[in-house]
Amino acid sequence: TTLVFEVELLDWEAKADLFEDGRAVKTIVERGRAEGKRPARGQDVVLSLAVTSRKGNLLQEHTSVDHTVGVSDFGSISKIVAETLTRMVEGERSKVVLRRFAGDTLVDSQHSGATLDITLERVFEAADLSPAGDGSLIKKVIAKGADDATPRHADVVTLRIDSVTDGTGPLASFAAPRTLSFRVGDGEVCDALEFAVAAMSVGEEALLKCRPPLQFCDPQLGLLEASVQQAVLTVKLLSLDAKPNPASMGLDEKLQFGGERKDVGAKLFKMQRYALALSVYGRILDLFKPSEKDSRVCQLRSTCELNRAACLLKIGDPRGAAAACDRVLQSEPEQVKALYRRASAHFELSDFAAAGLSKSFEAGAAEWPSARACSSS
Repeated sequence: TTLVFEVELLDWEAKADLFEDGRAVKTIVERGRAEGKRPARGQDVVLSLAVTSRKGNLLQEHTSVDHTVGVSDFGSISKIVAETLTRMVEGERSKVVLRRFAGDTLVDSQHSGATLDITLERVFEAADLSPAGDGSLIKKVIAKGADDATPRHADVVTLRIDSVTDGTGPLASFAAPRTLSFRVGDGEVCDALEFAVAAMSVGEEALLKCRPPLQFCDPQLGLLEASVQQAVLTVKLLSLDAKPNPASMGLDEKLQFGGERKDVGAKLFKMQRYALALSVYGRILDLFKPSEKDSRVCQLRSTCELNRAACLLKIGDPRGAAAACDRVLQSEPEQVKALYRRASAHFELSDFAAAGLSKSFEAGAAEWPSARACSSS
């Protein structure tokens, strides 16, 4: 005899033991959006949280608050909140029931038997755009742009700055809003705006968190040198006037474009805008395939590598400077500036026994001023 059963799953309850010991058990109350993002530690979110005791007394309540996952904003339960958030997706609401063991350091006596009701309302996309990757420029997307197209160097953009704060309150020196039109990569605005706009699309709104050593002071924003130690800017990219893509140019056009950008890099170096100059030279190098052997390309490539070495020495990256010089010396073993700058890099690294060190200083001494400066030729 064969029996056939028809069954229908009406609902299911998803539970997760967050620390695998029964001290914090999470139950999904409302499922998040199918396309919802799951936050990581260090990411900014908007959440609502209500904490009730075993007896039903309200211990904490926060409605639609900004929070960085992992930051201790919620007292002794912050670690539990952080672990819960990393297991949620955007739009999800969950409850976490806490249980305390003897001598417990995770769940204190006040929260024994307590329930956390957490709603993850939004997960912000955030990226470290600082040239050194040191967190000195963090972009948090508030609203996405119309497409994925981002500006290239020499494109003209219009950017609106809606607010400038020092992280705690608005700066009186900034009159909002302010609209700036500028050519990307030319240094017409501070480094913070230069590096941020290169990673934005038209219509995108973002929050920029800036701090030293990144250069973010700009009289156009009411930010003067040493006036603030950090700044938070709310910006929106209004328009993009995209110039012809250098990648699609013929060789002669690429060389002309690369030469113009090289001059911009030299100007930025003289202005002590070393990080932006480094970016300019790097983009020039990206125009040409490593296999390109045209003598004009080789000369431009050599000049850009040498200028990159000068920038890297200025920003405290002697290893990068030495590597840039090595690439030049592979094809030009007697190149004076490459020998001198590589020797300077070895000196900074306390690598006094580096091969060719005395020869490098001897060669560089004959052209001391030119060996130290960026070249425009």
